[in-house]
Amino acid sequence: MGTSLVIYYWCWIFGTNFDTNIQELAYTSFPGRGKWPVQAFGALFLFVVVAAVLLWAQGSILYFSLALTAFFTVDHMMWFYLKRFLRSSVAQSRAQYKTDGRYFDLEILNTVDRQVMGDWKYKRLAAGAVVILLIDLFTFSRSFRSIVVQLLGDLVFWLPTQEVSNLTYTALFFIFVAVMELWHWVMRIATAMRINALEDLAASYELVPSRT
Repeated sequence: MGTSLVIYYWCWIFGTNFDTNIQELAYTSFPGRGKWPVQAFGALFLFVVVAAVLLWAQGSILYFSLALTAFFTVDHMMWFYLKRFLRSSVAQSRAQYKTDGRYFDLEILNTVDRQVMGDWKYKRLAAGAVVILLIDLFTFSRSFRSIVVQLLGDLVFWLPTQEVSNLTYTALFFIFVAVMELWHWVMRIATAMRINALEDLAASYELVPSRT
């Protein structure tokens, strides 16, 4: 499980850095002239605390499940907050690009907005919530855990029951990391490729809006 947690941590760090960089590329302005409000600092502090607890709790299935559920919840609460907080930046940037006739920049902005704030994240949220529910059921429901361990134990009958239980929990966490991060990084790579294509085209062509 430790390896999966390290992968999750670094994916999250590099992913946040990627998202911040492309937002700085796409937006012409940020709310509050780039200064974070007090609420944003409070949300960031809460997130750091939950992330630290997640690292601390990895030795205990019980505490780790609670910490992972809290981390997942706080992470998406921050996304909802940032979506509302940056709404004015997106609107102002879009209006500025249209006024200046900078339509390639406008398409880059739309691409970034779809990746960072797009509706696809609701589907990812739902998929992640299902895996979190399975993890919590496995942790807190003895009957559910017994059924799963028994079914899997029949397939790997040479392993002790406790080892089957530990491996199942590790596999569930790995599935969570894979669902959340692979999905997100596929979108990030697609975004980077689209931005590069638009920047290459902008060097040789002009873009005008369709009349239809």
